[in-house]
Parts: sequence; C-alpha cells; structure tokens
Amino acid sequence: MSDQTSKPRAKASAKSTALVVISLAIFLFILCDLIFSGGDDDVPCLRACPIGKECINDGCVWVGAAHCGEDLNCIFRQDARFECEDAIENLAKYDYDWTAFVERFHIIRWKDKSKGLIEGVGNNIKFQNGFGAYQRYTYFCTYNLATKGTEVSLVPH
Repeated sequence: MSDQTSKPRAKASAKSTALVVISLAIFLFILCDLIFSGGDDDVPCLRACPIGKECINDGCVWVGAAHCGEDLNCIFRQDARFECEDAIENLAKYDYDWTAFVERFHIIRWKDKSKGLIEGVGNNIKFQNGFGAYQRYTYFCTYNLATKGTEVSLVPH
C-alpha cells in the first residue's frame, strides 16, 4: 500500500517542480527585458516637431524614414516610391508598360520642404491608347510626408 501512495506524491512533486521551473524562467525573462531594454522609450522629446516629423534623439526627422536623416533619395524610397508608382499606374486607361525596373524616378527633389512635399520625376513609362499603340510619358508625383497622399500628373512625349 505504501508503494501506491508514493507514486501520486511523486507525480505531484514532479508537477510542482515543473511549475516552479516555468515560473522562474518567466520571471528571469521579464527581469532581463527590464534590465536590457535601454529604458529610453520614456524619455520625452525636448522639441515640438511639425506635422509629418517625429522627434528622435532630440531632432525632428521625417516619419517612416528616421534612419535616412536628410537624405532625400532615401526618404523618397522609404516613404513615397511605391505610393507614387501605384498612383501613376492607376492613371492608365488601358494598359501601361514600365521601361525601367529599378530607378523609375530620375529626379527627386523637395517641392516644398516646409510642408514636407517631395516630388519625383521620371519618363520610364508607356501608356496604351484606345488603338493599342503605346506612347511614352513623363510623370510627376508629389508625395506629402505628413498625410501620405500623392498627386500625379503626366506629360506625353
């Protein structure tokens, strides 16, 4: 009889040991996270940044392109390129054909830096007309960093 009563106690002891080990592991994980997280998340920014910018290391940088600094090409690639490409493609009444696969915007410039407006310009697209012929176009895309909106226009060659 004593042999049978020791088996349930052994099972209960194994379960409680496993529970203690799991609880200790969770506690250590939380403790390490608190110690090694850096703690800079709660430090308030000392600057008031305009719309479309975020305070990082006490400096205002464009949201979404924080690692770019003032590199306009980097900012455009991070925030605007795909939005502009989609907006240009949506202008096609029939079909379109990009003639470049990598650099579709050969000019990237500030249209109005104080408002966060970047303009990308390129001429690497052809649009199909109603007769099936393709015509090359120059495209202009203005991207608003604050609102993430685009405004596009086309000029035929």
